[in-house]
Amino acid sequence: MSADHAAYPRKPSPARTEGPGALSYARVALNRPLDPLTYYIPESLSDQLRVGALVEVPLRNETAAGVIVDIVDEPGTKHQLKPVARRLSADFSIENSLIELGRWLSEYYFCSLGEALACMSFIGLNDLSSRTRTAVTLADPEHWLSVSREAAPDGKKVTATQQKVIAALLAETNRPQTPRELAEAAGVSEAVPRLMLEHDWLIATEEEILRLDDYPLHDDGDPRPLKLTDTQAEVLKELLDPLHAGRYQTFLLHGVTGSGKTELYLRVIEDALKIGRTAIVLVPEIALTPQTVQSFRRRLGSTVGVYHSRLSLGQKFDLWKRIKTDEVRVVIGARSALFAPLPSLGAIIVDEEHESTYKQGETPRYHARDVAVMRGSRENAVVILGSATPSAESLHNAREGKYKWLRLPERIGPHAPPVMNVIDMKRHWRQGQIESAGESMLSPPLRDAIAKRLEVGEQVMLLLNRRGFANQILCMACGKLRMCPDCDVPMTYHKTVNRLMCHWCGYKTELPKVCPECGAEEIKNLGMGTQRIEEVLAELYPQARIQRIDTDSMRRQGAFSAAWEKINRHEIDIILGTQMIAKGLHLEQVTLVGVILADFALFMPDFRSAERTYSLLTQMAGRAGRGSIPGEVIVQSFMPQHYAIDTAARLAEEAFYERELKYRRMLRFPPFGKLVAITVSGTDPEFVRDMAFRFGGLLKPLTYRPDYHGIRVLGPTPAPLGKLEGQWRWRLLARGERPGPLHALVREGLAQFNKAPNRARIHLTIDADPFDLM
Repeated sequence: MSADHAAYPRKPSPARTEGPGALSYARVALNRPLDPLTYYIPESLSDQLRVGALVEVPLRNETAAGVIVDIVDEPGTKHQLKPVARRLSADFSIENSLIELGRWLSEYYFCSLGEALACMSFIGLNDLSSRTRTAVTLADPEHWLSVSREAAPDGKKVTATQQKVIAALLAETNRPQTPRELAEAAGVSEAVPRLMLEHDWLIATEEEILRLDDYPLHDDGDPRPLKLTDTQAEVLKELLDPLHAGRYQTFLLHGVTGSGKTELYLRVIEDALKIGRTAIVLVPEIALTPQTVQSFRRRLGSTVGVYHSRLSLGQKFDLWKRIKTDEVRVVIGARSALFAPLPSLGAIIVDEEHESTYKQGETPRYHARDVAVMRGSRENAVVILGSATPSAESLHNAREGKYKWLRLPERIGPHAPPVMNVIDMKRHWRQGQIESAGESMLSPPLRDAIAKRLEVGEQVMLLLNRRGFANQILCMACGKLRMCPDCDVPMTYHKTVNRLMCHWCGYKTELPKVCPECGAEEIKNLGMGTQRIEEVLAELYPQARIQRIDTDSMRRQGAFSAAWEKINRHEIDIILGTQMIAKGLHLEQVTLVGVILADFALFMPDFRSAERTYSLLTQMAGRAGRGSIPGEVIVQSFMPQHYAIDTAARLAEEAFYERELKYRRMLRFPPFGKLVAITVSGTDPEFVRDMAFRFGGLLKPLTYRPDYHGIRVLGPTPAPLGKLEGQWRWRLLARGERPGPLHALVREGLAQFNKAPNRARIHLTIDADPFDLM
């Protein structure tokens, strides 16, 4: 962090009519790793600026955007200050409550206040305004209705083309139209209405055009509330008590897939709206938004707004305006929707709270679930964390009484849990029924089950959590893999674009015909991804309609909504995808779910790998048999005895968590300890290593102090992905029981480390509560 002022000494400037003295001073938080800087407010801007306003300010030899976080009468420095240059997005500001939340977020997640607020702002730090259009109407419609249209009110003669314009407006009861729309309706050139404007026969007005989201409501469902079971009714009462009392409370809503969690979410929001409060609903993937928005808008109407990263800045700005005018009182979206500036917030719902996508991968590296709990506590709101497979952290908090634990142990209606079958792929391998690891990877039982379901017109869902066509490109002569030149990972072959691609940095190149290392023409594609399985399915089931859903096929805006509509109309027979399809989709025609390879996540060097595998399998199993036909789940695995796969197959939830928590307790890893991951990266591998050891050498002696008792610093070691985007990486891990002392130790070490020679040659990433240790 820099010094806490924006002073840049300079030679005295000529006398000026406005400047520091009787004026106020703004503390501005910039989207930089800097503390807020101080600027003076010119008299010309004094009526425009307030806390929360976005501004442009000078910074050294450039300009930067920021947020005013305080206005004071004293500058707090003797240095000559620079003026705020101008206000950005004149109609926009960030609420005080969110600025205060941003202060906490910046402190906990090791970022500057400006970096936190740039993330929390609905429109970032951009300069936006409303979109308007010029519309025209008749200045004196009564004249044209009562007098001959051949003469205007001013006595001038009206031409035939002008009479057509008048007729077109009267036909629409003088509804405002743009000159172009009016000309097209009248069948004349646009010059005609424009000339009538000059004669004052028409009046021009500016109309605001709202840029709405891309989720129109389809009236194809019953908007009436579903009848609650006795268990649901009891749970609902628990959820509503603190809401009506205006009291903060966090609940872990632990309900099996199909147990009716969404209906309870809707009931809670309906009650919140009735008592004048608002609500936020978070979903883990943008892809889930269309289905969620449909179900919520059917019940709640246009009061539901949508916010996520794929909306345009204009759409986000107009959503903010609709929130400020109380038109939108419920916001649904991915993690950043958590910062919706809703007044009188009554409920925050985090659906599928266990999902890793709630953790942001860049600064600020916040976890939306945890920030939701913090925001709820500050605004006396009810926080509901819903999941069929709660995270170990949330389950521990519920057991310890920090969260109230509510259970929905059974599916709604007569539907029994799906039949689970685990296929030992080693046995089929030995019997020669699978040609090689890179071939179809569909075992005979899974192939037969797919054919059976397709024959009777039912839908099949298949999961393979790997994109692309081939995961590895190997030279059979020298044994070298085709690696990304900037990352320490193999390239993935994407057949649709005939390119090798790095899924970490995005680097692309052509598939080589000969090995770049030895020149041999023995290049072979190994492994498989969704593109390859899609080809295999097309060969095996030529009549089947297949929809692939992964980040490659869903890249175009609106692609998932279109795919979802086709699936919902049963125009798709086989849904093939990555983990995007495992979360929250309700499809009553899906009777078979197949997991092509359950072991992928188990190979990751991460202490959460077993939990992720168990959760993914359980969530996928929940997609089967949600209608009137019993469901079946087939899980293919080379490690069927692993406890994550075995307990998921047996629906033995308690057995999984007991074993998983036992291992976590032994390691003192979350939820039994807190972690801060520190990554040192740079272009010089030796210097990066030396700086990592220097930082470790500063941190480890601090752990002997009484105020840091129980904290341990692990490493440094090379990161599992030792090189990414051309940067070599080393990792330290600080572990402690409580976040306060742990974060204080890291900050103290950081303050010393920042004074090291050549510190600017390396990049430092500090991640509180890391979710990905790669």
